[in-house]
Amino acid sequence: MALTATIHTFDIDLSDSDRQVYESLALRVAHHPSETEDYLVTRVLAYALECTEGIEFSRGLAEPDEPAIAVRDLTGAIRSWIDVGAPDAARLHRASKAVPRVAVYTHKDPARLIAGLAGERIHRVEALDALRFTTVPKGLPAAAMTASQHELLRGLLDTYVGRLPDEIAEREMAKVRGPSFSALHLGWAGSLEPGRPHYYRIPGHRLLVEYDNTTRDANHVHTVWRDPVGDFGMDVLGAHRRRGH
Repeated sequence: MALTATIHTFDIDLSDSDRQVYESLALRVAHHPSETEDYLVTRVLAYALECTEGIEFSRGLAEPDEPAIAVRDLTGAIRSWIDVGAPDAARLHRASKAVPRVAVYTHKDPARLIAGLAGERIHRVEALDALRFTTVPKGLPAAAMTASQHELLRGLLDTYVGRLPDEIAEREMAKVRGPSFSALHLGWAGSLEPGRPHYYRIPGHRLLVEYDNTTRDANHVHTVWRDPVGDFGMDVLGAHRRRGH
């Protein structure tokens, strides 16, 4: 008996300031039996980062004549061929000859992907977009900061938790002390000049801070403080897994 795909639902509030794309996505995605969870998540992230009119998932995995994700024009022709994982050179060569743009999103080691493609014939290889998702955050790690930079980072965190009741603030700050503090990263995008559009994020195991001031001439701020494990409350999914799996 053949295994069937599992349908997963993803609700995504997309805010892509680089492309000025702001959408609420409700995706129903088939998780195929031969597909790893990393591959599935990479497919979904690639869809979000490429989201535009005409985007769609393919009908199946490893289709020789279809990408994992395609962007089609009104005639049905593919304008962007978006692959996931580690496609071989022959597949990329055919795709690059057939469509204007080819991109690869990989959850694997990009060095191995590039090494496997080195010396192979790929049409317009210089135009190929290759992006990798990694569990290592981007930006300057706190472990590499100076003492004065540590003080600035702590002051920035205090700006957020200072709005919370004392008991909750102490609990949240306890999650980013000691080794957890050293594991934080500060990532910045945009201008360094006051009054100009900019964005930063501070990810950690029990913390995700985001600050977005890129719209309305840098006069409209969105901020987020999250605990990716519990989000200030009960970890419902974690509790379910412990009970039933």
